[in-house]
Amino acid sequence: MIDELPNLDAYVAAFGEWVEACWFAEYDPAQARLEALLAFPPDVVLVGALWILARLVELSDPRGLASGDIVDGGVVGGLDLAGALAQHLIITGPDPAREALIRAVVGAAGAGPAACRELVVTYGPEAVEGAALECSSVLAQALANRWGVVPSNILEDL
Repeated sequence: MIDELPNLDAYVAAFGEWVEACWFAEYDPAQARLEALLAFPPDVVLVGALWILARLVELSDPRGLASGDIVDGGVVGGLDLAGALAQHLIITGPDPAREALIRAVVGAAGAGPAACRELVVTYGPEAVEGAALECSSVLAQALANRWGVVPSNILEDL
């Protein structure tokens, strides 16, 4: 399932529509676009979410950015992008299991098929998919804010 990369063009376009609806706070369209995104075959959703996350992590290159930016709507500086995403996404108080999932997903996203398979075996496909979608959405929106463009501009370059 994770060994081959399916054609992701339509998936990336659907992801972009969902993220942009979120970015513009269009709640009903965002929900409809999320449902359309999740209607893709499960392997496309899982592989696509991890692939997008890996590309966005590459674009984020945290070494050249200011510290703490993701919490303020930008992208984090330093090397702990996974930790910053966990801090941003966990809003109900400490949740060590969820933080571990987010850190593992961000760490394995671009690490290759073996690491992704291990991630899915450890956490389950739904949890990995959900965390990858959340992290990708936050990163796409943060990069758009930082660069003064809409999220679809970020995603076109993937």
